[in-house]
Order: sequence, then structure tokens, then C-alpha cells
Amino acid sequence: MNLSGGNIMKLHKNVLKVWMFAAVLLGATITTQTAKADTTAEPQNEKQTVTNDGSVTGIESAQKSDATSETQSDSTTNSNNTVVNNDTSSTVDSDTNWSKTNIDNPGKDYFHYVNRKWLNVAKPAVGQQMGALQTAQTQMDNKVHDKFMSYVNGTVPTNDSTMLKAIEFYRQAYNSDLSNDAAFNGINQDIKTVRGLNNITDLNENLYNLMAQDISLPFGIKIDRDQNDSSLKTLYFYGATPLLLDDNGEFTDNMKTSQDTIGNYLASNAHWTFEEIQDLIINTKRFDKLLYQIQTANDRAENKLQDNYTGAGINQNGNYLPVVFSNFANISPYLDLDTLVDQLVGETPGYIYEMTPSFYNKFNRLFNADTFYMVRDWMVSKLVLNRSSYMKNLTEHDTYQNGHTKAETQSNLAYYVTSKAFAPEFSKYFGDILLSKLQASGVKQMIGNIMSSYEKEITDSTWLSDSAKDQALNKLSKMIVNVGYPSDSYDFYNDVTVDPTKSIYQNYLNLLTTEKLDRFKTYARPAVRGEWNDLSSLVTNAYYSPQDNAIYISTAFITSPFFDINQTDSQNYGALGTVIGHELSHAFDSNGSLFNGYGLFENWLTPEDLKVLNQKMSTVASQYNGINYADKVISGAKVVDEALADNAGLQVSENALKATGHANIDQFFRSYATSNRVQMDKLLFDNNFAQDPHAPMPLRVNVNVSNMPDFYSTYDVQPGEGMYRDPNNRVQIWD
Repeated sequence: MNLSGGNIMKLHKNVLKVWMFAAVLLGATITTQTAKADTTAEPQNEKQTVTNDGSVTGIESAQKSDATSETQSDSTTNSNNTVVNNDTSSTVDSDTNWSKTNIDNPGKDYFHYVNRKWLNVAKPAVGQQMGALQTAQTQMDNKVHDKFMSYVNGTVPTNDSTMLKAIEFYRQAYNSDLSNDAAFNGINQDIKTVRGLNNITDLNENLYNLMAQDISLPFGIKIDRDQNDSSLKTLYFYGATPLLLDDNGEFTDNMKTSQDTIGNYLASNAHWTFEEIQDLIINTKRFDKLLYQIQTANDRAENKLQDNYTGAGINQNGNYLPVVFSNFANISPYLDLDTLVDQLVGETPGYIYEMTPSFYNKFNRLFNADTFYMVRDWMVSKLVLNRSSYMKNLTEHDTYQNGHTKAETQSNLAYYVTSKAFAPEFSKYFGDILLSKLQASGVKQMIGNIMSSYEKEITDSTWLSDSAKDQALNKLSKMIVNVGYPSDSYDFYNDVTVDPTKSIYQNYLNLLTTEKLDRFKTYARPAVRGEWNDLSSLVTNAYYSPQDNAIYISTAFITSPFFDINQTDSQNYGALGTVIGHELSHAFDSNGSLFNGYGLFENWLTPEDLKVLNQKMSTVASQYNGINYADKVISGAKVVDEALADNAGLQVSENALKATGHANIDQFFRSYATSNRVQMDKLLFDNNFAQDPHAPMPLRVNVNVSNMPDFYSTYDVQPGEGMYRDPNNRVQIWD
């Protein structure tokens, strides 16, 4: 999130309620999050973790093999949220003294050697981080903010119809009462809507209306490309996930937190009695128990996967059961699925896909006259969790901006809410005007060179079978490359009106639901691979989608130190080039190899290929496994998928650089270490460590370069130095 002004301090108490309103309204935490350039199948938030100590030693120690080939999903962090500590310099250090007598010589600890000056001054506040990505993100946030405000202030004209609606929305937000109570009133009205359902017939008659108000139904429907035909769209149905029971069907401490969130909100803000809350919790748990009992473990896991997936469409991890829709629509005498689907897509499909068959096989046990009150109370609980649980973060973190007038604070909030409400338009509009054609052309050329390097790597591979090589090369040739910003048509904005008679909460939800429902209206249109959907060009992010076989490089990422036409090729390939190489590698790893060139589910690695790949993964995992870093022990199995992509990306980018004839390997490695520098407060590091599928950044840099032959020749690294790795233990993915 961009706030005008450069200093971030504690927010005045009288402003805190304003930010709490935004959290409730947007359904997102207003806390400092991290920007990370790397995602695979899920366009969700991915974190770079690093401690406040940049030094790394003993990377060869405790290298016990503990690898698996289980795929770890990447995530991207929406770093439009507050970044309070910025990189103090985004350029490569000018020190070129590579003397091995220096206590910080490159053979000891390369990450610390390159970044030592910056690490000495980069001291993030509690719960914060700083680094090259954060600097790039802050710069982009400021540019977008200033440009939009120039439209609002009338200093720069715009005739874009959707941007004019965004300006109207901003002005309404600026002039609105953005107190807590305003948001609570909207949530409470939504609760009354659900509680106003009196029986199963009422629920049936309001299925579409509930979806149109962004109120979750107790079953899921998504639209995406047909798993068997990339030119078509179809519907996918999945089940519901228990809210207050864990994966073992137990009520644990984590579930108690959710229960407390529901109870505290209803008591404090909806003014429910203890007895009313108690009845709701009992009914919620009863329906949870039913959901747990009637579904297989695999189907429960599938539900959770889809519930947690924030991107458009499904997160495909296998092929699903095709079902004739006329048969499927008749599974319930109580809920008219035929009418609901017709309201969503405007026609009757020939077939749909059941993602969780056990749920729909027992559909009548879940939804009938006897279970109605359990279902209704479960929906209220889910609504409260979806709308209000995010406020917890605001009470725990008070590092917000200070020193602004009331009008400035109101303007900042109005801008923030507007940028979220019109996120697709902001991504397309500003991603376009803030990216020069020269920069875009340079990145496209670099991607082309790296793809050519991959083509050579695959062709010359000593272990890939001929059939796998053919499939990999075919996949590479069909890959869609997106640089900068979406070309998607967001024509749903034509159906949006900023109604001055409605609250900002109602107008925001109208924007949100119009966008969601519009996806269903595209049912009859041909599917298009490579659409941006929920990805934002304004977030420093690079992303590969196996289901689209497409790579995305955002406008926000095309800036120094990652890429700049004024930098050398060596610097650009060492920074953004290695990220691109990393993302491209996901097309061929243990997860990407499950999808063909059209993004359809097809495992094209032979058993022999997979055996060699697993061996290489095991070796990479052993390079990380057991390392003690910042009082944490690294699990090689946990980080292996991303570590493998790091390894492949660094190698292929260096090879592509050499092919240009302008390689300076010293600059290449230095740029790699500089662009990946990040400094994270220990509290944030500890919180992120357990869930992050990446090793801490200093380890990622040092372990990767220690596998590169040119690292040793460039810096004359000898046995006995901390960075030295025996040649027999170095990993070259494609060799």
C-alpha cells in the first residue's frame, strides 16, 4: 500500500479505526508483507525469509539426505500492503576488491561479502523487512499513487471510462464515514440476510442472490478451462471445508481461535446474546462433523486446496470426474442446481466436473429440512470469518503512518480502498503507462534468449529420454510469454455504477461480486491461455502457470536492480534473468511435468526420467538439509522444489548471458547476490519460517553459486573455504 510521505510511524489512536474499516471492507490484512518474485500454480502470497544476520557459515555441514519429490506451491505476496523499511540502495556495491586476505572474501560467504555494507545499515523494525524487492515495490506504489491523484486533482486529464469510475469511487470514499461502525453495519446486514432464511426452500430460492452478495454457499463452484480441452470453459464443483474442526476431525487450539473470532465479533459488534452465539457454534460444529464424516480424506484436502486458492479458477492437481449435468442437477430434491447454473452461465451445460465425489454422493445427507439450521448457522460463521477475522492483525501491529492531517489520512485510505476495488483496472491501465516500450522490448528479448538456452539445455541433456525431450521442447515452443501488464478485457466494469445513494461498503462489494459473476458469464466464450486474471502488474512478481503454460513478468519488476536498459547485460541476467530462469524451470519440474504444452494434465516424464530427477532433487535437498540457520534447522525436503528451480534458473541464465557475447561473470554473480538481498526482523523470520517453501535468502544465494563452476574460477575459491563444494557434490540439473 502506498501512503503519501516517506516516514512511517505509529498511527494515532483516532486513526486506527479507519484502518480497521479497510481491513474489514477489503478482507485483507493491512500488515507489512513481503514481495517475492516467484510463483507456480497458485497466484497466492509467497514470502522471502531472511534473518537480520546476513552472515552464513558451514553450508556443507550436516548434509544428511532428506529429500522428497512432493511439490511445494509457491506464492506471491501482495506487497501493495505497507512496506515501512526500504532498501537504502538499489545499485550494486562499487567495491571491487576481491582480495582473499579480506576477512569478508567471496570464498567465505558470498552473500555477505557482496551485501556487507548494506547489511550493516539495513535494520528493519520489529515485524518488518527491507530489501531490493521492497524498494522496487515502494517505487511502483508511489508512481501509481501520484499518477492517480493527478487525475483526481485534475492536473492531468483522463478519458478512460473505468478510471473515471475509480475517481468517482475515490471521492465517495473520501467523503464517507469510514469508521468501524460503517463496516460493521454492512457485515451485520449480510448476517441478517443469511439469518433471514427460514427454511431449505428459502435457501434454494436465494442461492444466486447469496453468491451475488459474496456470501459463501456451503458448496463450491468455479469456472475454468476444461481439463481435457484447452479451448473450452467448464464448471467445477467441490465441497465444503469444516470451519471449526481440523484435518483429524478435532477441535484444536487453532480452531478455538476461529471460534473466538466468531463469538467476539457477534458479541461485540452484532450484539448477540451468549445463548445465541452458543447455539450458532453448536450448529456450526454439527455441520462440520457431518462434512468430516461423509467425505474422504482426499476430498477434504481438495476442498481446502480450492478454498485457499486466491487465483481465478481452480488449482488443478489431478483429473476430475466428468459428470453428465442433467444427472448431476437432479442429485437433490431441495436445491435446484439446474436453475443456479443457468443463472450463473446462461445455459445448461452438457457436463461438469466433480472435484469431490464423496461430497456430492452424500449431498442429500447434508442439505435437507432437518439439517437446514446447521447449514444456515455454518454459513453465518463462515461469513463472519471471511469478513472480520483480519482485524486481529491491526490490533497486534501499530506501525502505521503518522504526521498527517485528518484530510491527508482520509485521502490515503480512500486511495487504498479504491486501488483494491479497481485492482484489475489499475493493473492494466497503470501497468501500461508506467512501462516503456524499450524496457518491455529488452525483457522480451532476454526471455527469448533464456528460452533458447533452455532449448539447448534440454536438447543436450544426458539423462532426459528422447520422448521427454520432445515433450519438453514442444512445451517450450507453446509457452505464452506475458511481459508487463494484462491485455485481458475487463468489460464487466461497463456494468458497474458507483451509486451515491449506497455506502462505500455496498459499492465495494458490488464491484467485487460483479467481477466474480462476470467470470461465469464468459462460459460460452473460448478459453484463452495466459490471461492475467487476478495477477497484478503492479506487484514485483514473476510467475509461471503450469495450467496455462505461461510466464508472467510484471511491470513493477522491470526496474533496477532487476532490469534496466542502462545496466549491463551481465547485471540484468544476474538479477531478473535468474528469476525468469527459475520460473521457466517450473515448466519441467516434478509439478510442471504433469502438464503439457497446452496446460492440460499429462505426465510426460518416463519412470526412468523421474528416477533421475528425484535423484537430483535428493542431492539438492542434501545441500540444505540439516543446516542450522538463525536458530532454525533447514529441512531439505521442504525447500527442495524451490531450491531446484533456483539452481536451474541460475545456470540457464548464465548460459544465456554467455551466448550474447557480453558476459562479465563477476558482474553476473554480484548482481544475483545484490538483487536477492533482503533483511528481515527475527520476529517476522520466525513467523514465516515454518510455512515458507524456500530456504532463507543468504543460503539460497550461497548454495546456488557454490554449484557453479564459474564461481570458483572467477573468485579463485579453494578447498577449505566456507563456500567450497567438492566437484562431485555440485549439481547441474540438466547434465
